[in-house]
Amino acid sequence: MVRTLIVNSVKVAMRLETTVEDFYANNMAASFVDKMAAFLGISMDRIRIVNVRAGSAIVDFSVDSESDSD
Repeated sequence: MVRTLIVNSVKVAMRLETTVEDFYANNMAASFVDKMAAFLGISMDRIRIVNVRAGSAIVDFSVDSESDSD
């Protein structure tokens, strides 16, 4: 059986002046989520890093609607 769940979210790609390796090695992922949540005025559990790609470091992340985090 396959279940499908529809969630309301915004998908964002952001280029950072760092490498992918440094992004993970220096705990920047947690800092990124913390700072984005503070900037947006939302809780950290609503932000999910989906992917980090080369090209400096391109972070693909989503912001879930408030009801999706319950």
